[in-house]
Amino acid sequence: MSATSIISQNTFSLCGHGDPYADCQELLYFGCKREHGYFNSAKGKAYVKVVRRNCGRLRCPKCLDKVTSNKARKIKQRLKAWKVDRLTIKHIIVSPDADETNGMDYPEIKKKAYNLMKRCGVLGGVMVVHPFRCNDFHRYEKPGLHFHILGYGNVRGNKVKETFEKEKWIIKNKGKRKSVFVTAKYILGHCGVSEKYSTINWFGCCSYNKLRVKINDKHPGCIYCGEELLQMAWRPTKFKPPDGNEFLDEPRNWTYFKLHKVRHFRCYYIEIDIQDCFPKYNNKTEEE
Repeated sequence: MSATSIISQNTFSLCGHGDPYADCQELLYFGCKREHGYFNSAKGKAYVKVVRRNCGRLRCPKCLDKVTSNKARKIKQRLKAWKVDRLTIKHIIVSPDADETNGMDYPEIKKKAYNLMKRCGVLGGVMVVHPFRCNDFHRYEKPGLHFHILGYGNVRGNKVKETFEKEKWIIKNKGKRKSVFVTAKYILGHCGVSEKYSTINWFGCCSYNKLRVKINDKHPGCIYCGEELLQMAWRPTKFKPPDGNEFLDEPRNWTYFKLHKVRHFRCYYIEIDIQDCFPKYNNKTEEE
């Protein structure tokens, strides 16, 4: 068995094939009970927004769709932050040769992929590892380590040909993408995850030491007063909260959610980002 096949099977697993947490996709309520007297419809009412708990892990089958959307959005924002005239974001696929990489470990293969892309004219971008290819049954189960790249550069055909003749690596330039977000989400939808290695890797002109981007993930807050939304709990026990993604309700039906510290018997309000609920579950090795 080739080194790439061994790495694909022993080091990585396919995203969305892990174990979800017990509370993944559980309904969470965020809202504001402040005075909304200037608006007739909201006067004396609490504004409530409903979201689903997202663990932020690519390996989670329940949260995968939301996670790939969030990460694709961040990839798009970071790529768009680095822009040079006449250069567009391209989709490139790099496939190592099984014989040529025999005896190499994953960090060595990844480093060589970086060097070959640079040689072919890629200035930088994001690289996502894919340990499997689609089999005859349209399932990603066939071992075949390769990389998908979204990045900048003028990929030169003569260098691609030279790379194949010398190294036997296959580099495909899929060209300019109509939608960076859609392409990134597609790439992340069948990527590999590992406890040891990162799935998403930034390099070249878009690496962290060369490009600093501040991505604002904060929710705009209450649509009536603009204040930050806090997590809320439903008080009544005889009936359920109203349906809908957002609604106005009686303030007495809601209380701000509290966590109790067992040791000190203290409680405090939770202030949380809506789009990445409870990031304490995030697996940093999967993120970047």
